[in-house]
Amino acid sequence: MERGAGASNLHMRFNLAAVKRGTVVLSKKLSGAESASNGLIEFPYQIWYKLQDGRGDDFRLFGSEEEERNLVTYQNSTAAVKYLEHFTPAGGTQAYDHVFLLKPGETAVIDLPDETVEYYIVECGINPSVYDTVRANNMTLEGTETENKDREDYAVPADTMENRPEVEFDNHVSERALRTLSITKQLFDVNGTDRLHYDAGTDEKEDKTEFSFRLYLGNENADPENLPLANMYSYHVKNREGSYCTWNKDAQAFESTGIKAYADLKASDKLRDATFTTSIYGSISKIPADYTVEIRDMIVGTHWMVEERDSEIPRGYTLRLGDGYTRVADGTEIELGTEPVHDTIVPDQDPQVFVRNQKGWGLTVEKIWSDRDFMAAHDDIYFAVYVNGDTDEAGQLLPESVRVLKSGETSVYYFFGNLSANVPFAAYQIREVELSGDSIQVKPDGTVDGYDSITPIDEGDHLVIGGTPVGGEYQENLTYAVSYLPGEQTTQNENVRTDRVVNSRPGIIIYKTDWEEKNLAGAVFTLKDSEGENVAAETYTSGEDGLVTVAYLNPGNYTLEEIEAPKGYVAMDRPMTISVGEDGTVLATGPDSSIYKLDLNPMEEGMAVAVTIRNRPAALQVIKIDAASKEPLADTQFALYRQVKDNQGNSRKDYYPMDGFDTLLTDQNGMLENVDMEHLAAGTYYLTETRAAERYEKLEEDVCFTIGKDGRVSVNSEGHRTWLSQKDDEKTGLRTYTITIPNGEIEALEVRFKKVDINNPKGSALEGAEFALYRMEGGARMEPALHPVLRSDQDGWLTAAEPMPVKDGPSEQSVSEGRESVFRLELGDYELVESNAPLGYVIKSVPVTITVSADGIRYQEGTSISDGEPVMPEEDGIVTLLITNAAGVEMPETGGTGIEAYLLAGGLLTAAAGTFLILRRKQRGGA
Repeated sequence: MERGAGASNLHMRFNLAAVKRGTVVLSKKLSGAESASNGLIEFPYQIWYKLQDGRGDDFRLFGSEEEERNLVTYQNSTAAVKYLEHFTPAGGTQAYDHVFLLKPGETAVIDLPDETVEYYIVECGINPSVYDTVRANNMTLEGTETENKDREDYAVPADTMENRPEVEFDNHVSERALRTLSITKQLFDVNGTDRLHYDAGTDEKEDKTEFSFRLYLGNENADPENLPLANMYSYHVKNREGSYCTWNKDAQAFESTGIKAYADLKASDKLRDATFTTSIYGSISKIPADYTVEIRDMIVGTHWMVEERDSEIPRGYTLRLGDGYTRVADGTEIELGTEPVHDTIVPDQDPQVFVRNQKGWGLTVEKIWSDRDFMAAHDDIYFAVYVNGDTDEAGQLLPESVRVLKSGETSVYYFFGNLSANVPFAAYQIREVELSGDSIQVKPDGTVDGYDSITPIDEGDHLVIGGTPVGGEYQENLTYAVSYLPGEQTTQNENVRTDRVVNSRPGIIIYKTDWEEKNLAGAVFTLKDSEGENVAAETYTSGEDGLVTVAYLNPGNYTLEEIEAPKGYVAMDRPMTISVGEDGTVLATGPDSSIYKLDLNPMEEGMAVAVTIRNRPAALQVIKIDAASKEPLADTQFALYRQVKDNQGNSRKDYYPMDGFDTLLTDQNGMLENVDMEHLAAGTYYLTETRAAERYEKLEEDVCFTIGKDGRVSVNSEGHRTWLSQKDDEKTGLRTYTITIPNGEIEALEVRFKKVDINNPKGSALEGAEFALYRMEGGARMEPALHPVLRSDQDGWLTAAEPMPVKDGPSEQSVSEGRESVFRLELGDYELVESNAPLGYVIKSVPVTITVSADGIRYQEGTSISDGEPVMPEEDGIVTLLITNAAGVEMPETGGTGIEAYLLAGGLLTAAAGTFLILRRKQRGGA
């Protein structure tokens, strides 16, 4: 479609970022709806433009040329806006060519040809029953009917880019187009008729189980059979009485606000606390029976689906087969069974969904193979449920309870809607079984029939099957001992149980413990053969029971190395060797016999040998000391930074200190607070000294150190590695890493002098003054001068005209290379004597006296003596002294002897006499 130029131009400007000439900014806004579903909607736009090429009123459709399709980008980005070559609105027949799609809140920059004289933009296929007003740059647009039923186009009139560089479309959502989806959880007892309630009343059955849903959402053009999960989508929760709820963190439960009307909730201070969001995977969690999830302001046309996944239904419950999902439409219930309910939001209807569960008994069987790390696959095996205990049915097989555990699977789940007559759930007993027959069949639900005979395997008996080792070939007749570990019945009514069945064969069992031989989880090992190749798996990790793995090794030598230690522990310093002889004997050797032990007769049935590896607990401390006396230094301040990666992947110090680690102090023992294993995870850190102790030099370089995943500490910065030490306590096993940072007392300070006007010392700079700098001993100047000529430059800084004399090697008062205005002065007294003043200024008649001490620098101009605090180094470690001059000239003598010089100082003579400049000490930390 095409539209010619005409109507009035739109000149309203918005507070958008400036764009370059030849571009147009297109932005999308939605009003009248605050729902997150706004972010689902995509609005299609056609962009038409006309070139100054003598072709009259012909407009061209932008995007028709392939190279144009990447010239519509998101603002402040190089990413191209979503483009479709053809687009047909939902339910429509007319297709639009070359459209660009924007969501509410998005802004696009359109790079039109430089020769464009006019352009206009069309918002295509809009449903006026959903959007009752469409505005552009605050002007209401009139819709144009299309071939698509109930759809209209809205276009801005043609204009130049100079007159209209920005266009903002704002669609107002009709109130009747905003609907509410409600999802209510209902729970039934095992008989299928009695209701169970979270907030049970008198004579009602209570059940405190909580359930989860998944919410799927898509815009009107989405594929309803393939909707995406709702990402961080807002919802509310109502209790049985219909009151909106907040979440009580302490009680870990919903709590009623007492507010039932949404308008009242919006007007209250409870709205924020009563608003929840789905996970990025659409999960709505912890919903009790009789509670309702309410999803408001869903725009007409939105596709939705609600699902309660089988894997997420609490054990001991199931979806009701007939009406697990029920959709209510126009007051009529539509039972959907176990098929997730999905539909589309339509005008004037608020969809309602019931998700119904029935209680039963859930029995999960977990299979544990002792050789699971070393086997790629096992043959299928079978389970069945028998009755045990003192009942008439003891030893009987429950009907239809034979199930298959397929190769690679780890569990089988049984659900019993009702129990066998007079048999309690505790009497249900899992047994691994052997089947015989040529017609064994496995049904889709995992149940098995068609066998001729079934033989249960009792505790301690053996199962003979085949399997494939990792990296090997299939082996027959592997013999496993079978043991059973019945679980405890859980949930309020003890209707859920998990039993474990262990199949084991002889191997080398490896355990991880702490120093006191308590099980330790989270230690990671590698196991390699003599060629350095991984054996079976890349890594092995200890579990809560301390088990690392059960190894099945051929004769040879193997290296077991701990590469990660649990937090607060340190790994073995070096790998250990496990040797397996041709006769099956096992020998373990390592760097420290206190770290491991070898048990040739482990208590675990069927295991050939057990290796137990102990981890030392680890500690880290940072101590600040006097470099000479080695005594601890208190009140030294540090900041701690993480190591991060830049855009090129290079490691660097973070720009800001870690939260809570910006003002760390050493205590009276020199110990630095919070830099320890308790507060720091594995990683690399930079320790920056931000303030030295009184009378001590500040450490100029960072101390870079690493806490490895193996728990070991290393210092990375050059020159600091010797500051790290370690000590092991053989009684407790504790390994302490200590970083000892020395500080030397101040022996000299770096100083710079700036020549300034006495009336504007902080805002002026005087060029052309000349001074000589002398060292003082016993009140007398030492010759020769340290610097016979110091001259102020255009910025007022005194710089050395000649290098400082050298006596017996490099002088301590030398000028730093590349820093001609910075002087290093040893502790002591100095005089700065002016020989030439800047033009128009008076030479100072009294020397500037300077005293350098560990406390800082005191200096005076004139005869008065300061009792103020000394000047301290700035952030760069340099002390800046301002040396003043008063404006004026010396008058010639007009009489005999005794006639004094007269000074003309612009009316400020008294201010120049006896001036002493006191600079306050800068607050610690650079404040």
